[in-house]
Amino acid sequence: ATVATGNEVAGMAVDPVRNRIFTANNLSGIAGTVTVVDGRTNQTQTWTVGTQPRCLAVNPLTGKLYVSINGSSTNDTVVVFDTTGTIIKRLPVKKEPYSMVLDVDNDRLYVANYGSDTVSIFASDTLWLSYPVRDAPVALTLNPVNHALFIRYMNSDTFGTLNLGWYSLMHLSDGTGVNDI
Repeated sequence: ATVATGNEVAGMAVDPVRNRIFTANNLSGIAGTVTVVDGRTNQTQTWTVGTQPRCLAVNPLTGKLYVSINGSSTNDTVVVFDTTGTIIKRLPVKKEPYSMVLDVDNDRLYVANYGSDTVSIFASDTLWLSYPVRDAPVALTLNPVNHALFIRYMNSDTFGTLNLGWYSLMHLSDGTGVNDI
């Protein structure tokens, strides 16, 4: 079946527990939306989020949906929705949140802020710290076993791994440019 979502889909997430698919619809600077697709019926809902939604993360335990909002001249936000589409919180992040990953076991959200060379780290939806990184972070991947965070950068041929247990950041290079992690 073909299901219509919004224009300019910038990100997607899936809630496997509630069988829902979410798309972030950018709409070229107009108030963006999230399309919520019921995976059983293909019925859709539209939630208004704000200017330039980019990336999504969903917590399958709580059903919370996290949506990054870009477009501020200084700092941006992550909007948190409950399962009904109600905004329950706005999390402050740095400039241009470009990627997010959720560590469900530790109730932590990691946000790569492309425009400020930082990773914002939230514990239980409260800003814990904004960790300085480098070279425009654009992608995050989390190892669910040891909770190591891997960071891909736009402006270099390196990627980093952040170990929060030791508060250390290590950069590795393959010499050819890192495309995806």
